[in-house]
Amino acid sequence: MNGALICMALFLPYSLAVPIAHDPEAQSVEDMKFVEAYLDKYFPSSSSHLKSGGQSIEEKLRQMQSFFHLTVTGKMNQETMATMEQPRCGVSDISEKSAVRWGKTFLTYRINNYTPDMPKSKVEEAIAKAFKVWSDVTPLQFRRTSRPADIEIWFATGAHGDGSPFDGRGGTLAHAYFPGQGIGGDAHFDDSERFSEFNREINLFLVAAHEFGHSLGLSHSNVRGSLMFPSYSFVNPNNFNLPNNDRQRIQRLYACPFGLQNVIHQRLSSFGAGNLSTTSTMRRVVLLWVVMLLPCSSTFPVQKPELKIKDLKFIEAYLNRFFPAGKKVLKHTLEEQIRQMQEFFHLKVTGKIDTETVQVMDEPRCGVPDVLEYRTFGTERWNKNLLTYRINNYTPDMTRSKVDAAIAKAFKVWSDVTPLQFRKTTGPADIEISFAYNEHGDNIPFDGRSGVLAHAFAPGPGLGGDAHFDEAERWSETNREVNLFLVAAHEFGHSLGLAHSNVRGALMYPTYSYVNPINFRLSDDDRDGIQSLYGKRK
Repeated sequence: MNGALICMALFLPYSLAVPIAHDPEAQSVEDMKFVEAYLDKYFPSSSSHLKSGGQSIEEKLRQMQSFFHLTVTGKMNQETMATMEQPRCGVSDISEKSAVRWGKTFLTYRINNYTPDMPKSKVEEAIAKAFKVWSDVTPLQFRRTSRPADIEIWFATGAHGDGSPFDGRGGTLAHAYFPGQGIGGDAHFDDSERFSEFNREINLFLVAAHEFGHSLGLSHSNVRGSLMFPSYSFVNPNNFNLPNNDRQRIQRLYACPFGLQNVIHQRLSSFGAGNLSTTSTMRRVVLLWVVMLLPCSSTFPVQKPELKIKDLKFIEAYLNRFFPAGKKVLKHTLEEQIRQMQEFFHLKVTGKIDTETVQVMDEPRCGVPDVLEYRTFGTERWNKNLLTYRINNYTPDMTRSKVDAAIAKAFKVWSDVTPLQFRKTTGPADIEISFAYNEHGDNIPFDGRSGVLAHAFAPGPGLGGDAHFDEAERWSETNREVNLFLVAAHEFGHSLGLAHSNVRGALMYPTYSYVNPINFRLSDDDRDGIQSLYGKRK
């Protein structure tokens, strides 16, 4: 078998250019209850609407779709449901209250308990770093204390005494309260989540920085990419810079850092009142104000931090694994490999490491290289249409019946558009499926949770066609951790002979991204690729 190991690249499993109709009649009662509960929680009727009997579901859907910049129809569709299913903050997206702020700039916080997911020292570092996001751009100062504090921090599950119970893993990750007495300013984190300092499950620093924005008086922003956007999205904390929108909003509440204000005041005072009479001096004053205020300007460029040794080692390992030199080129320079990677992922091609490039490298993905010798992979195919598969063991994260259903559905993605047929068997099979940790006998060890999610081998004898899933991941049938169906459908593409695609939105794109499996459709790029190997279904 000329099988290049197919690394698990998880992809946006549907074509972003193809609209997918959502059949309202196909929605289950459970779906409708979820939609109503979501809208009531995050887009509640205002007091004026309550007096007139409240808003209709259609009105609330329009409001939600407008907030998230979706197509405003007032009807449920795939795009709207996918947004509702994203992990997010538990604070409402609309508020009738005017901006609330603390009447002081020195605030205390207390960590009342700790998540078991991280060492205490790492929790403390993440919390301190999250507060620093805000103190770096305002006069605010934060001090940790063991006494009652302005901002009380708790990890809790389910009902925890504030009338806003958590909903288990996924869904609501945390919530916080605006400044005030009693519970005001407090931040609660759902300990059903798996918190981490990396891109493993949920990054505590990112969630905490968002929640502390609420603790300081910020409501949600509908600017996608801002820290105060309601839905959770991972970015590398080492390269985190507070977006312009968040900086502008917090500075409207608390202004610029004290140090800068004091310097401005001192410089202006040095002119003296009598010195402000001439036009030239006035110009100097205006210029001084402009120059001194630049660091508070949201458009002022921020220098990126230097890469650490461990970051460089990670980058080199990533490039050597997923963008190796071909046989005709014994060795690429690091800059050449970076250019190749940036071009593949449609990034700005500079040959230098930047935030965008590192973020793509940090995404969970397939373990198969993104560039391959085409004579060894990408043109391999099975010479028969009836293929067998065997599930050798099961993940404990899901029931056996749910695993069976996800695997069968993943094969159906490919049999629906080709003459291929798949049959499950208990004997030796063409495609052997296994869940495993670390080193598992194929000389391609897994790397623990996140990172590489799975890998598969091209068609052929022996290991050919086999698919291996990293048991260190948390597998799920929904948008909880990693969706097994989506990963399996991608890996089985490799098992059938497909290499990675650089078409964003294709199933065979290397990195993982969740879409609702109920509405999944194979993209045109994937369909064309598999039909070039096996033809169309008759």
